[in-house]
Amino acid sequence: MARVGHTRYVLRVEPRLGLLYDRLAHTYSRLTAHETFLLGATLRLGAANAEAALMGTAGVIEAERTTALLRHRGVLDGSGSFDGRAIELSSFGGSYAAPLAAHIGLTTACNFACRHCYSSSGARSPGELTRAEIERILDELAAMGCQQLVFGGGEPFLRKDLAPLIARAGALGLDSYVHTNASLVERPMLEALLGWPPTGLTISLDGATAEVNDRVRGAGTFDATVAAMRLIKESYPPGFAISMTVTGVNHQETAAMVELAHREGATLLLLRPPFPAGKLKESRDLMCDLETFWAAVGAATTRAAELGQPVNCPEDGGAVLPTDFDGFGCIAGQSVLGITPTGAITPCLNLPDRFMAGNIRTSSVLEVWQRGASFKSLRELEPNEECRTCEYYAVCKGGCRIRAIDAGHGDNGPDTWCYMKLGRDVRPFARDARRERLRLLM
Repeated sequence: MARVGHTRYVLRVEPRLGLLYDRLAHTYSRLTAHETFLLGATLRLGAANAEAALMGTAGVIEAERTTALLRHRGVLDGSGSFDGRAIELSSFGGSYAAPLAAHIGLTTACNFACRHCYSSSGARSPGELTRAEIERILDELAAMGCQQLVFGGGEPFLRKDLAPLIARAGALGLDSYVHTNASLVERPMLEALLGWPPTGLTISLDGATAEVNDRVRGAGTFDATVAAMRLIKESYPPGFAISMTVTGVNHQETAAMVELAHREGATLLLLRPPFPAGKLKESRDLMCDLETFWAAVGAATTRAAELGQPVNCPEDGGAVLPTDFDGFGCIAGQSVLGITPTGAITPCLNLPDRFMAGNIRTSSVLEVWQRGASFKSLRELEPNEECRTCEYYAVCKGGCRIRAIDAGHGDNGPDTWCYMKLGRDVRPFARDARRERLRLLM
């Protein structure tokens, strides 16, 4: 259950839609207007009066159907009560009125020198955000109903205030995920995290052997990371996930990585695509194409089914799952944003620096989200001719802007990972808005 003192659900009421966040499933669901009305009225008026109010608005049959559906889903209990809190957001003419997820870079300092690092980490940046500044960001995210955040870096465990920041997020009712190389994890830190554990602790590893992993992450990193996994397994009951970036040098390792994840007790193996950003732009041998990525994911999922090991992938042989926004491109600036270790706000931490749209030291996150120049420009992009006429446009919305820009196709150009061009089947995107599950992170 959600921690005592917090509701299970957060109802986010926007001018054009309602979103329901489930803190047990860690997912957003879109609601119908009647569902949104009923849940909001239940909080204000109580169950019986809320259903009566909906009957007066929508009629008896629709009110009874809406109530039955929400009870069936477990959103309303048997008495019609709703374990939730509501956040209302003002009118906004862009995408979602506020972000659904935020990626926060805690530092650029890192004790590893990974060749594929998206953030070009190494030394600490001058003027990195203080604990008080990050706490202010968390307060604002909670106030606007942004329920998911990722703490990354650099290496987050180099911040001595990591545990208090995670605790602050938890106290605000936010789900937080930490991405780490785990080499600095020690028992006292794990004990501190147990006070209010993050929703997910994800460890990066890029090969099932030292020979493969260390080619990318540096000598000795495989042994250090596996040792940390074993310490976490022994001392930290919430457990850990493993994240692997599939590259040109490790794509044949995915089945072996499933076996490693199973052997070491990982709750999940996450397979991520490489993006041409940061140091990876200078390490082209680590890039791979979509067909190679699909083959690697296929090998992993086959072995995972045999072992019963959970595997997750954002581009798993079908289309990138888009959220239901109006416009062209990926979810950058549409449902997610990034905040750099020095406070710059951007639609995506992997986009070029020209997309930086403000700084939390001079602007609020919500102000930049709604009025930042690069956010507006991304939302106003028109699809190129190839995408506009593609039968799969509703599925991928044109794809990743990072890959398109890196390839020289421009801000609205075609993504180099194009499913239509490869002639592969693309699973239809479920458009049932009431049941659409928006899993954005990991």
